Amino acid sequence: MHPNSVVSGVLYINLAENDGINFYRNEDMIWYELLRNADTYYNAYKYFIKTAIGDILLFPSNVHHGVQEVAEDISRISLSFNSFFSGELGREGFSNSLKISIG
Repeated sequence: MHPNSVVSGVLYINLAENDGINFYRNEDMIWYELLRNADTYYNAYKYFIKTAIGDILLFPSNVHHGVQEVAEDISRISLSFNSFFSGELGREGFSNSLKISIG
């Protein structure tokens, strides 16, 4: 997770054949777990997105994520980034106004 960021992203420059990123569902929000016949995108605790060179992956910054160790003799090269709000958010009339400036 990347606190205070809105959208995070990764540009894949060099990676192994079956490389990618894992996303994890929020454990704190799981109140119960039902038995299932097979894991799918909709019910799995963790899901894997395979990536290729040149892919750019954007995702909400509050999503838990991580990568596996590279087992092949290759260097994983990626450029990751976060984005932040700048300017005025909310409304003074609702008492939630916030002014954010960078610099």
